[in-house]
Amino acid sequence: MPAAPAQAKYASMIIDAQTGTILHAVNPNKRYYPASLTKMMTMYMAFEELSAGKLQLNQKLKVSKYASRQPRSKLWMEPGSTITVKDALLSLVTRSANDAAVVLAESIAGSEKKFAHRMTQTALKIGMLNTRFKNASGLPNKGQVSTARDMALLARSLMIRFPQYYHLFGTERFKFRGNTIVGHNNFVKSYQGADGLKTGFINASGYNLVASAKRDKIRLIGVVFGGLSAKWRDKHMTKLMDYGFIKADTVIASKEEKKQARLEKREQYAQQREKFFEQAREKGQTLALNRTVKAEGTVTFSKIEQPQLNAEILPIKKPAL
Repeated sequence: MPAAPAQAKYASMIIDAQTGTILHAVNPNKRYYPASLTKMMTMYMAFEELSAGKLQLNQKLKVSKYASRQPRSKLWMEPGSTITVKDALLSLVTRSANDAAVVLAESIAGSEKKFAHRMTQTALKIGMLNTRFKNASGLPNKGQVSTARDMALLARSLMIRFPQYYHLFGTERFKFRGNTIVGHNNFVKSYQGADGLKTGFINASGYNLVASAKRDKIRLIGVVFGGLSAKWRDKHMTKLMDYGFIKADTVIASKEEKKQARLEKREQYAQQREKFFEQAREKGQTLALNRTVKAEGTVTFSKIEQPQLNAEILPIKKPAL
């Protein structure tokens, strides 16, 4: 397992996306600043609206003065201009555009403050118990906190609930008003099997990353909080993911071995049962089978009271499976 760094803001987690099994965790429940990882929840809220038919991907949203005044990183949109829902979502993934995050927030909830409240309520509903949101972008706010565990849960929830939109998190570039907006998630570009999700940085948080990668039938979700630099964060995530895939393979192999052992025990039990009945028939004794099919597919059986079996032919005890 990779050694845990000593920096105060650090936390990390690797989980199996399919089962939720934790493969690695350091400080998973410590609250830190999520920075632009926040935009994952902003997109979650937008996906809810899209799924409910309250928004359309090609729908144009108006840019308010408040949204246009958000600090960079941004698209530099003018007040009164418009942006489609799809372009707003793509800009969150690639440029991490703060102005686009506010446009979505205001369009969905009327104001960023109301939207942030809804974000927190939604987070609690999906089990993010240590997360609180104060804005839609992740810009500095002492009250805006989350954990590695909660961010892993959010990533998994996005995959499970909105598979039709998950591919957006793998966007590396898109065209906006004639310009090519290029993303800065280098982990997605460089790591084998990586296809999302989001980077984040403010001075108070360090360099954050939530990532997912799939190899063969295994998909992992990784979270790093408090990286020392973007390169350090990506390199560290690479080590964690490599370790996670190795451990996931081991876990799967162990489960297969246990499954095979259970099947072998059942076969042994069936053979013992058949041998018992054969011995009973040879001695001219009658047995009644009391068959009880259980969840694991095992059966129990018992003999009738009369005639009594000879002492040497006792029912075989069902092995503990």
